[in-house]
Amino acid sequence: MDITALSISMKQAQLAQDVSLALIKKVMNVSTDNNLQLIKMMELSTNPNLGSNIDLKV
Repeated sequence: MDITALSISMKQAQLAQDVSLALIKKVMNVSTDNNLQLIKMMELSTNPNLGSNIDLKV
């Protein structure tokens, strides 16, 4: 195998690794954003006054 072919092969492998890493970072960012939105929705769905008062009749 000559040096030119080896160099091209190494560059292609590096590019594939860089693309894979960029994709993983993007997926992690989207996942983090989704988790934050889910937490916000759960916080907004609760009623803080629910269950704080009990009406009793004897």
